Amino acid sequence: PGSSKTLSFNLVSDNLKGKESKVELFRKVELFPSLDPYRYQCSRRSNSNEIKTVFEQAIRRQLSHNRNGLSVNCIVFMDEAGLPEESHESLKILHYYLDNPEVSFVAISNQALDAAKTNRAISLFRHESPNDDLQTLAKGCFSSGGTKVPRPIVEFCHAYTRLCKDKEMQHCFGLRDFIHFLSYLRRRST
Repeated sequence: PGSSKTLSFNLVSDNLKGKESKVELFRKVELFPSLDPYRYQCSRRSNSNEIKTVFEQAIRRQLSHNRNGLSVNCIVFMDEAGLPEESHESLKILHYYLDNPEVSFVAISNQALDAAKTNRAISLFRHESPNDDLQTLAKGCFSSGGTKVPRPIVEFCHAYTRLCKDKEMQHCFGLRDFIHFLSYLRRRST
C-alpha cells in the first residue's frame, strides 16, 4: 500500500493522448497510440457481471476506434484486483478476456493474484526502494539542480529506511507518504 500504483497508471494514461499529448514525443501516434481507459474499482463484493460489463464496453469502443481508423487503444484498468473474495470467483471471468485479448488490460493489487491469472499476464513486483533510490527521488521532489544531495535529505532518507524496517512501523508508511512529506517540505521552504 502507498506505493502510488494508481498514480503511475494515471500518469501514463494522462500523457498518452495521441496528438493531444502535452509532450511532443507522445504525439507520435505510430509509437504511442492514445489510451482510452475503462476503469473498474474492485471491492470484496465485486462480481463477474460487473467485470464483464467493463470489458464489453471497452471492446465495443475499441471496435469503433478501429472502424474509424483511429490510433487509440482501449485499456481496462482494474484497481485493487486482489480485493474480490475468491469464494465468489468474480475474477474467473478474466481468464476469457486474457486468453482472447481484444483490449489491453492492467490490474494492480497489493497481493499476488493466483497462478491461473498470473500465467496469462506479465507480473511486476516492486520491492522496497534502496536508500540510493530514495535519495534520488527526494532530490527530485525537494531540490532543483546540483549533483550532491543535501545532508538533511540524506538523513531523512536514512530515517525513513530505518522506520520502514521497524516491525511495529513498517506497515504504517508507504512511498506515497515519503513523497508527500518531501513535497510538503518543499512548499514550506519556498
